[in-house]
Amino acid sequence: MDIDKRLMLVLQEIDFANRYKLLCEKHSDFDNRLVKYDKTIINEIYARNGLKTDYVVSENFFKTIENVGDFTIHFHSIPYNGFIQFLFSVRLGEEKVSIGLGVWESITRKLLNLKVKKPLFTSIEELEEILSEAISIYEDFKKGLLASQA
Repeated sequence: MDIDKRLMLVLQEIDFANRYKLLCEKHSDFDNRLVKYDKTIINEIYARNGLKTDYVVSENFFKTIENVGDFTIHFHSIPYNGFIQFLFSVRLGEEKVSIGLGVWESITRKLLNLKVKKPLFTSIEELEEILSEAISIYEDFKKGLLASQA
């Protein structure tokens, strides 16, 4: 699945793929990953970074939905077994705007022709660091998308 050219330009401008690749490489300690923790900490980290999230219990993910100009962005984080995966979904009205599969690993693969693994965390502090960087990437994506509509 391709990435819509409007989104591709924004992703390239914010250096999405290289930033995410570095995040994954920095946080890759599989043997020491933190498997058991209180997931409510993720909502607290999002709140400290100015985002409102909802936890979808039935599917075990956190979602943030925001309107950015004419677009609606869904930003999801899926923690599992010491990994955390991020996902974008973008809509323009009722139309789903293609961003590949939406999973950040697949977006990075499309942009760099390189496979990356999901980031892992070994502590709550490392989880906070990963989420803070992911939120920074998300915020830059929103700003770039808004600027592209001007």
